[in-house]
Amino acid sequence: MKSIVLSTTICSTLLLAGCGVPDNSAMSCFNADLYQTDNAYLMVEFDGNQPTSYLSTTLTAGEHPQQASGIGLQRMHQVDIGSDIHYRETLAIDADNHQFALQSSEKNSSFGVFKRKENGAPQLIDFNFAKQGESRHSSYSYINEFALDDDQDSVTMNYEQTTTFHGIEQITTPAGTFSTCHMEVTTKVTNADDGQPHKLTIHTWYAQQLGIPADMSISGEEAVSANRYRLVHAQVNGDTFAPTPADIEKLHLAEILATANTQG
Repeated sequence: MKSIVLSTTICSTLLLAGCGVPDNSAMSCFNADLYQTDNAYLMVEFDGNQPTSYLSTTLTAGEHPQQASGIGLQRMHQVDIGSDIHYRETLAIDADNHQFALQSSEKNSSFGVFKRKENGAPQLIDFNFAKQGESRHSSYSYINEFALDDDQDSVTMNYEQTTTFHGIEQITTPAGTFSTCHMEVTTKVTNADDGQPHKLTIHTWYAQQLGIPADMSISGEEAVSANRYRLVHAQVNGDTFAPTPADIEKLHLAEILATANTQG
């Protein structure tokens, strides 16, 4: 299994070489060059050693004429029932502030199509934290347009989001061992139609320098247990991270690695 501790092997012990940020900050996990053609990663949820679902993501540069932007294509596949959900997201890249800003997204499934259009401040994927324990509050809203069979409608969704940096942690995954930034995003979502708030908490461990999630835990208010995904395979800026043959056999990954559609 490959061990990746990029903050010490690639960068100096005090500052990330060429990055200009402390290696114990969340900024060390921001990769402004993440959204490039051929960059991709695969995360899998397990029940014991048995895969139950996976998230397959490919990244490309966007075509925004005035600001660097990126496009993420993601496929969520449920192994047992074979169902798919496809996502497409467009983000603005703010390298100076170590942030990605979600501009729009579209979700397609067997239930219908959902399109997200911003009508306020965009949602931030925020790495601009210098010290462990720092947090930041933000709010945003968007119009959710959906088409379910013959039913078409739209609703405004209002969000209150708190992002907290819990520090640098070592995470071992089937793709290797990574030095990561542990980020928590807690969101209160309010549907403008009924005013009922819902809470969602996502813990993500982003690999230093690479900027991709090595581990991710998603839980809602009524969830019995969190959905947890671990990194299984990745290609980022020319580097490949993959499971060992022993882990492929132990975790029943051969079919997923062969068939995962990384085109979103």
